[in-house]
Amino acid sequence: MACALMVFVDGASARAVTETYVATLRATEAGRGASGTVTFVSETNRSNEEVVVITADVRGLTPGKHGINVHENGDVEGCDDAGKCTGGSYNPEKRPHRGPTSLKKFGASACHGRYDGCILNRHIGDLGNIVADENGVSTTTIKDLYTSLKAGEKENIAGRSVVIRAGKDDYETDEDDGNAGPIILYGQIARK
Repeated sequence: MACALMVFVDGASARAVTETYVATLRATEAGRGASGTVTFVSETNRSNEEVVVITADVRGLTPGKHGINVHENGDVEGCDDAGKCTGGSYNPEKRPHRGPTSLKKFGASACHGRYDGCILNRHIGDLGNIVADENGVSTTTIKDLYTSLKAGEKENIAGRSVVIRAGKDDYETDEDDGNAGPIILYGQIARK
């Protein structure tokens, strides 16, 4: 469900729209006993740029870091026990696998915003790692300036799938989303 808020200032109107999507996670054979959700909320920052706030609320993990990525395919009905129906990491511009803040600077200017002096130098789907505590619980929040929940944007991840892997994403290796091991949880990013 989308929620719209209209704000009127000195006779002019400004509109802030919040989109919310949720992925209810399914465990693979490798992730047996794990469960949770990943929530995606589109917000607008002070520079009027979209920021997607991603919150992983997951239980049953081994303590430590676990790679989290958006994959190409959203149709996960009838998926096999390994989560392979999710496809590969979402990468429409064929960039290398890297960390969530990997940018490529051009020109002499510094990177201040989404298009100001830098381009993204990672898969759109490379979100980094979530962290599970000693009880196997993660309530990690990630803010990503380079994904979108807006229709028509090539960075739009709505309707795709999110996966969580058994281990830590090393931000370098293409295989298994940063050598992070098998998929243990996956789910479609669906409108709430």
